Amino acid sequence: MASVYSTLGQYDKALQLYNQALSGREKVLGKDHIRTLATVDNIALVYSRQGQHDGALQLFERSLSGREKILNKDHTDVLTTVNNMALVYDNQDLYNKALQLFERALSGREQALGEDHPDTLRTAGSIALVYDHQDQHDKALELFTRTLSGQKKALGEVHPDRLITVHNVARCYGNANRYPEALELCSNVISCCIISYGSDHPTTVEMQQLIDEISNKLNSDA
Repeated sequence: MASVYSTLGQYDKALQLYNQALSGREKVLGKDHIRTLATVDNIALVYSRQGQHDGALQLFERSLSGREKILNKDHTDVLTTVNNMALVYDNQDLYNKALQLFERALSGREQALGEDHPDTLRTAGSIALVYDHQDQHDKALELFTRTLSGQKKALGEVHPDRLITVHNVARCYGNANRYPEALELCSNVISCCIISYGSDHPTTVEMQQLIDEISNKLNSDA
C-alpha cells in the first residue's frame, strides 16, 4: 500500500506506512535484515522524490552499508541503491559524485544483467544526462545512442523508457545547437506514437509539442 501512495505522489501517507513497517521489521527481524533494509531504501526514495536530499542520502547510505555486508558489492539490490544515490547527487547538481556512483552501477549491471538489460540502459542514459549537464555533448550523445539502440531492441520503439531517452537526446542535440538532428529523431518517433497510442494520447501530444518547440527554434535561428 505504501508503494502505491508513493507512486501516486501521496508521500505523507506513504511515509507513514513505510515507517510503521520499518519499526516493526527492526523489532522482529533486526536493523540489518535484508527486508528491513529494503524498507529503508523505500523511505529514502520517498525523501528523494520530496526533494529531501540529505535525508534520502543518509538512509541510502545505511541501506548500502547493510546490503554490502549481507549480499556482495555487485549484487543487483546493492547496485540499485548505488544508482538511486547517484540520482540524488545528480538532482543536487553534484555531477562528479553522481558520475562516480553511476559508473559503478553501470559496470556492475553490465556484468550482472548484461549490456542491453533495461536497468543497465537506464543507468547508461543517466550518465549521458550528466554529461549533457556538464556540456560534454559528444560524450553524452555517444551514450544516448547506445541507450536508444538497446532500448529499441529490448523494449520496442515507443516504450515509455525509450521515449524519455528520445526527449533527453533531442534536448542534448538542442544544447549542442544541432536542431536538425533533434527534429529528425523526434519526427521518426512521432508516427510510431500515433500508431501505438493515438494522436490524442498524452505521450503523442508531448512528442508533438517537442517537435513544435524544436521547429520554432530552427525557424528563429534561420
